[in-house]
Amino acid sequence: MTTTWSLTREQVRDAVLRKLGVLGAGESATPEDAAIIHEALDGTLKSLHHLGLLWWRISAASTSVALTAGQDWAPLPADLLLPLTLAVVDGGAEAPVTLIGHAAYRAIPDKATRGVPQQAMFDMTAARVWLYPLPAADGAAHLTYQRMATDSADGQAPDVPSWALLPLRDLVAYRVADDFGLPEDKTGRFALEAREAERLIRILNIPRTGQLPVFFSDF
Repeated sequence: MTTTWSLTREQVRDAVLRKLGVLGAGESATPEDAAIIHEALDGTLKSLHHLGLLWWRISAASTSVALTAGQDWAPLPADLLLPLTLAVVDGGAEAPVTLIGHAAYRAIPDKATRGVPQQAMFDMTAARVWLYPLPAADGAAHLTYQRMATDSADGQAPDVPSWALLPLRDLVAYRVADDFGLPEDKTGRFALEAREAERLIRILNIPRTGQLPVFFSDF
């Protein structure tokens, strides 16, 4: 018995092309068609992750963030999607830092105050975390975070659980329907299937903690 069923990026790509009617049995994808599907696949992975889908598949990462005395920001890891916790390492202990939004950070009257940082605003665009008070000395903070889904790669399975691969195919097929000039009626059907695929992923993504069945009518 095996429980390791999965699909590589190429297999997902070919499944999408067959669904589109571009690829027949025994045929191979052209480099141009493959590039379109791979781009849509990675874009779909990233957007699904930002929408909150598939997060449980990506375990929380942990890293050390360097703090510089008198500097009001610290660099963030490149694969950060969502911060979970931040704590300043103070001696042998960790002092929790409160995560705040842009409005709360802007409302701080004197951002030049120095001490042990107690509040932090994450700026994903600049890949920085802004700190208040400013660190009084060089040091480090312990960051746990939700990391981004990794880009797909040849010969590797996409960064989703195996049960999400077929719904992922439907989502990608809908995204590239215009690229392949599908008629409106077929594109409309793909839109409905993509909506159902996203709904299915959300349902299957819910942690199961008991033995009672979960019905679609519960959502």
